[in-house]
Amino acid sequence: MGEKGDLARGAQRGFLVFIFCFVVLVLWAMGRVAEVEKQKEQDIQHQQQEQEQQQRQQRREEKKRFNHAADATIRLRNGHSMPMVGLGTAALQRDTLPIVDVALKAGYKLFDTAADEAVWYQNERQIGSFFANFPMRREQVFFTTKLHPNQLGFEATRQAIKTSLQNLQTSYIDLYLIHFPFCFGDICSQTPEGTWEDSWRAIEEAYKMGRVRAIGVSNFHPPDLKRLIQISTIKPDVVQSWFDPTQPQVELREICEENDIVFQAYSLLGSQQLARGARVNPVLTNEIILKIAEKHERSSANIVLRWALQLGIPVIPRSNNPLHVQDNINLDGYELSQEEMEEMNNIWRK
Repeated sequence: MGEKGDLARGAQRGFLVFIFCFVVLVLWAMGRVAEVEKQKEQDIQHQQQEQEQQQRQQRREEKKRFNHAADATIRLRNGHSMPMVGLGTAALQRDTLPIVDVALKAGYKLFDTAADEAVWYQNERQIGSFFANFPMRREQVFFTTKLHPNQLGFEATRQAIKTSLQNLQTSYIDLYLIHFPFCFGDICSQTPEGTWEDSWRAIEEAYKMGRVRAIGVSNFHPPDLKRLIQISTIKPDVVQSWFDPTQPQVELREICEENDIVFQAYSLLGSQQLARGARVNPVLTNEIILKIAEKHERSSANIVLRWALQLGIPVIPRSNNPLHVQDNINLDGYELSQEEMEEMNNIWRK
């Protein structure tokens, strides 16, 4: 019995040792699997970060170069491309369709309008009718339109997007912007339903449904843009703002650069300055710009637009003069030197 008992206890100890070793082995294997899975996750995250960094670098490089202005595009954060030069259509009124026709023949592909509620536009429906009867494929034209501040609010924005789609006679809008973050003066006939934050949720919804292909804001100040970046589920692709050599919007552009947002410029040629009371256009009559224009045998407006493109900034100049419309996209055949770029970059400091 003694030997049998010893054998039984030995077998039991052996079995327990086996179980212990087996459990240790299983735990080690599980830990190893967890380590491998964790490493895989880290590798995937690292690859994604590298890809995002490469995409950002690629977009930065694209901003620095363009060949033919009429064909030049910039890649947005969502992968879509936007023309570098477009036609602004504010205040064209009865000239809208003749000027759009001139612009098309000159090579423009981007046409920037706004909800018909905006009294300084009122041509969204006109532009839609024009292109509905024009022999070109939808993908050959880029429509930008905007939400009127009177339509701020979730449901109001939903309806506004639907109306813009109907006005433009299209199944999708290439770029949809919140025109202003708030009402001011007498531009709103009634108190808006909600806030721009509510509107952004509706715009995100439209983006997910494919009704708009890129989204953004116009006339947002740096605090507004920071707030948008903080609360948004889908980050803005484009920020549109007044920009000229005297008003370079340094802080706003820095925020855009840090967050991979394309900054698009309007009113580059001094019209905002004149609207705000300037007696003489401080952009087109600037001595530095005039000197550079004379050297290159170009107009002052052409020099300003070329400067913006070399900074990597898409532009949407507006004019009701057919010759100016053509000149505003004829930006090829010369390049501003580094010294000339620096001179223009520093105009606002003087």
